[in-house]
Amino acid sequence: MNKTLTTSMILGLTLGTNIAHASFSDWSEMLKAKSAEAVTWAKSIKLNKNTLKGEAVICLASEKKEWGAETISLFEKKYPKVSLKVIYEGSGTLMDKLNDGNSNKCSVVSPASSVSALSYTGYKADNSVELFYSPLVMVSNTEKLKVLEKTLGGELSLSNINTYAGKKWSEISAEHKSWGKNRVAFTNPDKSNSGLVAIMSKAYAFFDAYEPITLKQLNDEKFQSEMKSFWDNTEHSKVSTGKLTKSFLVSTLRYTTIFTYENMVPALLEKHGKKLTVSYPSYAVLNDHPAWIMAKDENEKKIAQVLINFFLEKDSQKIAAKYGFRPSSPEVSVSPKLSSFYKRDIGIVDLPTNNDIVEAIKDTAKGKW
Repeated sequence: MNKTLTTSMILGLTLGTNIAHASFSDWSEMLKAKSAEAVTWAKSIKLNKNTLKGEAVICLASEKKEWGAETISLFEKKYPKVSLKVIYEGSGTLMDKLNDGNSNKCSVVSPASSVSALSYTGYKADNSVELFYSPLVMVSNTEKLKVLEKTLGGELSLSNINTYAGKKWSEISAEHKSWGKNRVAFTNPDKSNSGLVAIMSKAYAFFDAYEPITLKQLNDEKFQSEMKSFWDNTEHSKVSTGKLTKSFLVSTLRYTTIFTYENMVPALLEKHGKKLTVSYPSYAVLNDHPAWIMAKDENEKKIAQVLINFFLEKDSQKIAAKYGFRPSSPEVSVSPKLSSFYKRDIGIVDLPTNNDIVEAIKDTAKGKW
């Protein structure tokens, strides 16, 4: 199967099986089937706005905060008898709390990706719907990147990023020793989705494969060494992609490269322009923002489903585009704010079938495998 995802493909609305992991003869067949399922699902409840009333808790990955605030405000105006409590946390933290008996009491939950969702023991892809997309990108200090790529003899990628990560610039280019250390950063993969996706993408890049990584492959000593080197020579203490990105926003000199979300790049470029360069990993774990219902009470379930329906409506999708996400609705265009760096075609990998592989890949990077 061709794993290159074009704009029209990535904008296709999907329900259940992740867009990159379905068994169809071609992409158009898949999108047609999944779009039909999603439309049917989204229209399954029709209510007068005064009929719906009660309370619900919405748990969203922290990068959806601006979108969530604006979208939920519109929902509450449309359904004035519904009271919503909204919780924003890192995807890893959200899933940990679901595993802890749903301690947040979430009625609806949406982490940043299906790979993060796998860590919830009760996750079923068939019961989720993808809200929108935010591919992982590498953002680099342009001046440092040019020097680094000249030394590398080619473009910086996940395949060669280990070569000089964490080394002093005096070892890379003597005339630039004043730059100190070649710092590369992503977030804590146990707490934040972007860090997890960076680790996973690095693993797929090593094997030069789009197919799911197996436990047998993890026994490859070269792979273990490569992943541990990646971990040991990068920084990953921050638990929020937003905080990591903002630290680069303050000063482009702090890092050579950070891993962040596509939707967070416009703010960086608005301030720093050509001082920064954006690139996309060749092997991408898609951040597809799945959402599903956790509510048990029947009325709470009804509120939850109407809310997710609302998230899929055109106005909500326009708000997603406003904040730099790629909408799941084919009726809504990607924001012009992405135009200066936007890459239409993205190579999407097939996820492992369970979280054991994901945890094993993280453990390999930490030298625990």
